[in-house]
Amino acid sequence: MSTTTRRSPTVVAAVDSSAQSTEALRWAAREAVARDVGLLVVSVARVPVPAAGTGLGTDGPFEELKSRSRAIVTAAMTTAREVAPGVRVEGLLAVGTPSNVLHQLSEENDLLVCGSRGHGALTGLVLGSVSTSVAAHARCPVVVVRPARSGSSEDAVTAFTVATHDRVVVGVDGSEAATRAVMFAAAHARRIGRGLTLLHARGDQARPGARAVPAEGVLTPVATMLRSAGLGLDVDTLEVEGPAAASMVEASHQAALVVVGTRGRGPFVSRLLGSVSLTLLSSATGPVAVVH
Repeated sequence: MSTTTRRSPTVVAAVDSSAQSTEALRWAAREAVARDVGLLVVSVARVPVPAAGTGLGTDGPFEELKSRSRAIVTAAMTTAREVAPGVRVEGLLAVGTPSNVLHQLSEENDLLVCGSRGHGALTGLVLGSVSTSVAAHARCPVVVVRPARSGSSEDAVTAFTVATHDRVVVGVDGSEAATRAVMFAAAHARRIGRGLTLLHARGDQARPGARAVPAEGVLTPVATMLRSAGLGLDVDTLEVEGPAAASMVEASHQAALVVVGTRGRGPFVSRLLGSVSLTLLSSATGPVAVVH
């Protein structure tokens, strides 16, 4: 894969021809505005593999794939400029596997944004595949934009979701990973002018990395630190009795963004992300940020 030399902080949007990819692109463009940084739109042309023993070449199909990918990038750049007229928008057609390309881009950029499912040039950008792998292994935060909740507004509104409506919600459990997630969430909430809700689930006291202390011992110090930092943030705390995964999914129905941390680094996605992140990536409604 060839990329241009990084000149400044950049948000990367992975695009294909799917509707979810377009929603992710729009989210990324708005985030680039909020951060006052550039936007890099990338599509990946996967090299086709000929059938074994056929001796058939792949130049023709591959050139066609690259041509479609270029058209996707061009259209996406136009959309991004409509959403964010003042943002510097660049395009990149990369050759390789989507996960490898995005992992490499995560090493030199500030945020990766992708849809939860896709097709076309980013073949394989589906849940359980590329987006999950990137969320687990990227070197920068990753936002996966999931579909909005369907159904009536009455079905979507509960006492719980009212408490998180249009706010940035971050899971807090006393771990170092949660601390990184809180800092990301606070910065995002401040940029977009939203309140911040710190959510702690008592049902997750036994999770690896979590400290077995009362909820007030987890939430109060973090809330106090944020309120005294002079950030002008509206900070709330929310304690729930059930497991964090279900609570964060419910919060996502009305939240502007839900944020979780990863456990660390290693070869196994499930160990890196844990049940909370994996559940959010499969069941949340709206954008989910995974912070490293």
